[in-house]
Amino acid sequence: REIVRRKAVQALYKFYLIAPNQVQHIHDKFRKALCDRDAGVMAASLHIYLQMIKENSAGYKDLTGSFVTILKQVVGGKLPADFNYHSVPAPWLQIQLLRILGLLGKDDPR
Repeated sequence: REIVRRKAVQALYKFYLIAPNQVQHIHDKFRKALCDRDAGVMAASLHIYLQMIKENSAGYKDLTGSFVTILKQVVGGKLPADFNYHSVPAPWLQIQLLRILGLLGKDDPR
């Protein structure tokens, strides 16, 4: 089931790149994918969020806490060992999350 959810999120990402106005009605599904219990599904959803935040960061400021929590889990080694690379916990996810957080905080005076 996890692989099906992950592939569905990846397909939605590709569809979003081709026709973003056609997937506007399923943003709730993206939020569910971000909070999925499977780390692969959550990781796949980060691509969609990075793209959407590049286009409109103000619309996703409310998710900053979620992204910080996910980053803490990644750095804390809470993901399965499959995500580690040379003893570094999911470095590609850390980079993706830092990019997202950078975009969200770019115009924030705090």
